[in-house]
Amino acid sequence: MRLCIVGSSDKKAVDIDLLKTAKSIFDSVLYASYSHISFAQGNELEITFKNSDLSRFDAILPRIPKERAMFGYFLLNSLDIYSPMKPQSFLIWADRLLMLNILQKEGLPVPKMYVVDSQETAMRILKRDEVAFPLSLKISKKERGAMLANSEKEFEAMLDTLQSFKEPVCIEEFFDSDYIQAFVVGNHVVSAVRRTPKEKRNIFRGKGGKNRIKLKPHLKDLAVGAAHAVKSNFALVTLVEKPRKAIIDVNLCPMWSMDNLEYELIRYIFDRAKTREKPISRLGEFLTDIKSAVRDLFE
Repeated sequence: MRLCIVGSSDKKAVDIDLLKTAKSIFDSVLYASYSHISFAQGNELEITFKNSDLSRFDAILPRIPKERAMFGYFLLNSLDIYSPMKPQSFLIWADRLLMLNILQKEGLPVPKMYVVDSQETAMRILKRDEVAFPLSLKISKKERGAMLANSEKEFEAMLDTLQSFKEPVCIEEFFDSDYIQAFVVGNHVVSAVRRTPKEKRNIFRGKGGKNRIKLKPHLKDLAVGAAHAVKSNFALVTLVEKPRKAIIDVNLCPMWSMDNLEYELIRYIFDRAKTREKPISRLGEFLTDIKSAVRDLFE
């Protein structure tokens, strides 16, 4: 069994841990930098890393960041090998508005979000009874650069700044509370932590104290449901309980430091890749059985 882990040129600590764990489970493991993967289109599409043909591997674990979502989609869509996530997972993950829309359609609780293209519309939304500070503001097509408004005065000033980009602005409900991060592998939450940020803005940066917790069954269901909603069997799901339950984020390329998490993920990939049967192979076996039965009938 052969596994290809696709990640950045400068391996992170989690990439190194995954690589070490994979080598103890798979027969052969390749770490391929996405910056050095080439696509050659002719009569057939060839995807290679240096001299290695990626189509010859049994499984692939994409450690591809959100800003390269289209690359992740194209890579998985072009390879007929096992991956814990689907090609479209990357496209959903890369567009927060789309992701929240899909989660909501799956019946999962999400933050309230508004997309506006004018200051007049934004201020009208602000007057609604269900909208309360603090609020997060960002450009809809940019993942980073979110700003936190605690008052109407701050809101107007930030809106003026963001509108200078001449793009729609996302206004999102902000939960000023502890939050939970759950690691989903398959149909299970294999580990979970509760984070307590020292300051509100640290929620954006992931700073603050953390404690491992045992997740309640209904929160486990939310976390697993969120991962599956974005067509993935592995994700770091961030959620809150107060003032109400809501899925805050689903991350397909998380950085973590958790005992046994690497093993749980790699073992899951190994087991699924080992038992995976390609439809063409099953059809071939079926036709072979038919030919054999016909031959036996007339002999």
